[in-house]
Amino acid sequence: MRTKLREFLADYILQASETSSVQIYVDALDEAGEMVARDLLAYFDGLTTKSGDRDRNMKICLSSRHYPLNALVLGRPVYVQRQNDEDIATYAEEKLKSQITDAEELRVLKEEVKNRASGSFLWAVLVIPVILRLHKYLELGTIRRKIGELPPDLDSLYTDILNEIQDDEERSRALRLIEWICFARRPLDMGELRYAVAVGSDASPASLQEWRMSDEYVETDSKMEQATVHLSCGLVEILQQNERRVAQFIHQSVKDYLIQGGGLQRLRGSSMIISVGSVEHRLSRTCIRYLAMEEVMNHCGSDRIGRNTGSEVRLLNYATTYWISHAETVEESGMSQGDLLGLLRWPSNSILACWITTYRKVHPWEYRSPAPNMTLLHIGAKHGFLSVIETTVDQQKSIGLDERDEDDRTPLLWAAASGHEAVVKLLLETGKVEADSKGQHGRTPLSWAAASGHEAVVKLLLETGQVEVDSEDEDDQTPLLGAAASGLP
Repeated sequence: MRTKLREFLADYILQASETSSVQIYVDALDEAGEMVARDLLAYFDGLTTKSGDRDRNMKICLSSRHYPLNALVLGRPVYVQRQNDEDIATYAEEKLKSQITDAEELRVLKEEVKNRASGSFLWAVLVIPVILRLHKYLELGTIRRKIGELPPDLDSLYTDILNEIQDDEERSRALRLIEWICFARRPLDMGELRYAVAVGSDASPASLQEWRMSDEYVETDSKMEQATVHLSCGLVEILQQNERRVAQFIHQSVKDYLIQGGGLQRLRGSSMIISVGSVEHRLSRTCIRYLAMEEVMNHCGSDRIGRNTGSEVRLLNYATTYWISHAETVEESGMSQGDLLGLLRWPSNSILACWITTYRKVHPWEYRSPAPNMTLLHIGAKHGFLSVIETTVDQQKSIGLDERDEDDRTPLLWAAASGHEAVVKLLLETGKVEADSKGQHGRTPLSWAAASGHEAVVKLLLETGQVEVDSEDEDDQTPLLGAAASGLP
């Protein structure tokens, strides 16, 4: 499908260029990642090759940070950083004169910024607030010396900026804030961040009312905006996105530095490498702790769910939608998630039942919505949380290993349909599940695995000797037909 779409787009562009001028702009190519960037370059190179004489009607402009792409020699390169000096000087003068009234001081500092920036506009943007702070209590000569000591590369500059956070409690809050902005599945608004940062702290109030009385809680969105910029030392900005005020990094290079350049590790003040899995673990547990709060549980049947009510449930939409996504990344990292049993109060299903009700209200038309009456074992099987299933078996809490949800599916059916081989193997090894149980529409685990193209799972089920190979579902489809349709050998 992807190849056909590429061919269709290429044919359409080439055909259009025969009679019209075609201009293609691709911004921030570096943010796609090296493999995708190289792939796109090869694609556009192919377009220009195919165009022949028509390339006079076709113009392709790509923008990127410095990038190790040899293929970028195509066409005529323009190095913006070599043309930035006067723009940087103009920008510096406009920002500095808001506080510096002496004409000579303004001229000298403007030139210092222009010369030290070496064409990097972002470097100038980051350094000017530092200069304005220094100007409040230092003489011109000292300020010039301090500017000269600032590192020329962005990563070192980011390190220096974050090193300004000296207080341990403030550093902890800054870390929680920045982790959310780094790894949230979508930009968070101020109301969501207020609760995400507070609930993610080491304190453990049982209710949102207790949180609102704690030092971790920020009372208003406007104060959260100020706190966000302050705690990030200006590396995060607040933007208007439709009706929401959301937080994002001032530049992609900030996120790259934090995740790939060891910035999060330095901010935590630890010599140990901070893994993505450990951060995702904290975020997923923050979501779960929030969903388990008394006020949120009481709100799960409300018709207002999904709306921005301005109340304590501002994080409800995000926590409901994405805690599973964060937990999936945790599982992929190899971290155990046996703690989910305690957090979700297994074998009680109260928290999950409330979550399912909320999810189906927030996303009424989504086919992947969790089915009513799903238990933690169904969720674990569906999403490949092997450590959850292992913990229930190890603790001899394997209650409901063969229980059915409202769609008449058992954990084994979910695991087989999703292709989670290790989960299927473990469930079968317990001897407490029916390998050939029929669910909705008469489909068995073998039917689901075959139709979904999960060869390893099909082999596991066949090896039990307990499955009916020619079993027909309500549509008269057999596992063999499903396997053929999915392309299994």
